[in-house]
Amino acid sequence: MINEKIFFGDKKLLSEGQNFSLNYYLTKICGNNKLIYGIAIEKLHNDFILEREVVSNVSDNYSTVREIITKMIKYAVTPMTMIDILDDIIDDADDMNVLSRAC
Repeated sequence: MINEKIFFGDKKLLSEGQNFSLNYYLTKICGNNKLIYGIAIEKLHNDFILEREVVSNVSDNYSTVREIITKMIKYAVTPMTMIDILDDIIDDADDMNVLSRAC
C-alpha cells in the first residue's frame, strides 16, 4: 500500500505520430518503522492513462531512488519496461553492494 505518491518529473515523446507523456513519481510507504521508497510511472495520451506500473519497495535510501528516477526520465523508461530496467539496476548495484534493498 502506497502512503504517498509524489510527482517527480515527466517526459514528452512522439511515437507513431501520437504525442505521449510519461509521468514519474516517487512513492513512500512506512514499513518496519522506516520509510521505503519506490517508483511509479504512468504513460498518458490526452490525459488518459494508457499504462501504469508501480514498484513500491525499491530502496530505503531516498537519494538512490531519486537517482534511479532521474535516469529513467532521461532515457524515457516506460511502465512496460520499468521492471526489467529496475531488475538490471538492482542486480548491478547488489553486485557492488551499493543499493540498500528495503524488502
